[in-house]
Amino acid sequence: MSINDHINYLKTQYGNEKWFRSISVPCMNDTHTKSNFMYDFGLEKTVEHWERLIRDDDEVIAMAKFFCIAMDREGKLFNVDNFYYFTDLPKDEKPDHIVAAVDVAFGGGDSYSMPIAYVYGRDVFIPDLIYTKQGTKYSRPMTVAKIKQHNITRLHFEANNGGDEVAQNVEADCKKDGLICNITWSRVPSTKAKLDRILAVSSQIAGNDENYNTYRFYFLAPEKQTLEYKKFMACIKRFSQSLNLQGKQEDDAPDSLANLIQNVLNKTRYATLSSNYSRREIGI
Repeated sequence: MSINDHINYLKTQYGNEKWFRSISVPCMNDTHTKSNFMYDFGLEKTVEHWERLIRDDDEVIAMAKFFCIAMDREGKLFNVDNFYYFTDLPKDEKPDHIVAAVDVAFGGGDSYSMPIAYVYGRDVFIPDLIYTKQGTKYSRPMTVAKIKQHNITRLHFEANNGGDEVAQNVEADCKKDGLICNITWSRVPSTKAKLDRILAVSSQIAGNDENYNTYRFYFLAPEKQTLEYKKFMACIKRFSQSLNLQGKQEDDAPDSLANLIQNVLNKTRYATLSSNYSRREIGI
């Protein structure tokens, strides 16, 4: 299943239309605990069966064949194997900021993506996130719960197609619950501008930008990632910078990280002197 095949073209063109319907049945449910093909008469395809096939197959082919997720090899931007990972947040040290950014789901297969960042100088740790297609009935209360759980002080939404309304609803929920969080929103750039924004901060996301006063991201170690976190990372891994794929692929995870850098981190770093120094530079 290529991003450019006929079915995915139709999803891209008409996925937001109320009249459009498509049927895709992945091999397992979202939590990978139940097979969707448990046939009768001894012909059931168990979770173990699918896991074995996925493990033995090519990654790109397996994602398309077993999960109905279109992938292309061309132009992949990130090699997540070379990312920086952590198992625990820095001990005996409070973060300078705890912030987050949201890429709101617009329909048509989009995911609601909200990485949560603990910022220590120029080191940015992502211990938790929201990454879901379940809609605002789930994502709205979950966002408020994450704000309360992590004591998030700044949260930025992208505002297109009702994102500003989602932001205002979350803001109202926080006030009702007595939570203090600076919630802002702005419009999403065009498809080309969105790609440019991701490319501009890609080295910070990948952890290989050594320029002065830039950020380095640290992601939760694979063995500690929830299924939701793994899907977020898989979206980053699949993302292609090829121009002919823009607007046709799922870009919610890398775009939410770019949003985090551009609209949150770059506007809060002045708050502490320590933001000019990296923990790595002083050997911590």
